[in-house]
Amino acid sequence: MAPPIEQATADQPVTSGQQLQKRSSGLKEWWISSGLAALELENTGSVARDHLASERTYLAWLRTSLAFCSVGVALTQLFSLTSPLALDPIPSPPSTTTDPTVQAQLEAMQLVYRDILTVLSKSEGNRRFARPLGGLLIGLGFIILLIGIVRYFTVQSHLIANHFPATRLPIMGISLLTGAVVIVVLGVVVGM
Repeated sequence: MAPPIEQATADQPVTSGQQLQKRSSGLKEWWISSGLAALELENTGSVARDHLASERTYLAWLRTSLAFCSVGVALTQLFSLTSPLALDPIPSPPSTTTDPTVQAQLEAMQLVYRDILTVLSKSEGNRRFARPLGGLLIGLGFIILLIGIVRYFTVQSHLIANHFPATRLPIMGISLLTGAVVIVVLGVVVGM
């Protein structure tokens, strides 16, 4: 009768498969003991509902973080799209029509386009605000993500202990920062 795979006798060398199995069981034990693995909790009362609500709240933090980062990138790109070369008239396709209404519409579109580019090119002073504001919004997005991660694990550990920590300071801080950023961006955009 051959010995089991987990055990090796003195006359049988340990194979690489056995070493791999021992390593993987050690890694699995570390993963579970470190608290990084998924928790298995008894679903009594509202345990599952509370933990799923905590996960949804984390996803809302993540979504808010991505929104701030997206607005930061968009704001930076908004002011860097125009250049002095962009003031050239838009190339109009060769017109095969002699209809004066179509010709008038094409000329009107060129004038509107030129006016928009003129306004944006005169906002050269506002371009200096675009990168710092964009960077601020992206940084705020990362801070919101970190707050969400910390909040998720804090709530999870408190729920396991049958407690629930109410949030006040992060919500007030993010609300004040968001309000300040919105006022500054509004001032820059209206000041164009």
